[in-house]
Amino acid sequence: MAPSYLGTDSAGNEVNLDELRGKVVVVSFWVSWCKSCKNELAILNNLQQQVGTDLLKVVAVALSKENKLSFKKYREQLAELDLTLTHDKFGKIAKKYGVDKAPHLFVISKEGRITLEQSDYKKTPVNALVANLKQELVK
Repeated sequence: MAPSYLGTDSAGNEVNLDELRGKVVVVSFWVSWCKSCKNELAILNNLQQQVGTDLLKVVAVALSKENKLSFKKYREQLAELDLTLTHDKFGKIAKKYGVDKAPHLFVISKEGRITLEQSDYKKTPVNALVANLKQELVK
């Protein structure tokens, strides 16, 4: 099972997997200076728009390496994307997921189980991601 707590969103609301049950959730750990991370967030936003937020929720978690000011600035730049952005200020979320670098992506089933993990890549593994999402969305 995936750890539930994913931080707080820009409105100050806690984001928990328990509250997203019934949806497939993609969790992407990122930092603003990572070009692959920026590309991944744009791809994930597109996927979420195509599938719809009733079925798919993308949560983008900024790693603790991202200072607060930099995170706020980048969050403003990402405002046009329909993603839930959180900041792992102290590294506790990443530690629970076993994340030590970005980008690092997880697909979490409607029941809260991790079904895909990708971390060792230069580009977002779109084909593997789409195949996994199709499989999870039809369940």
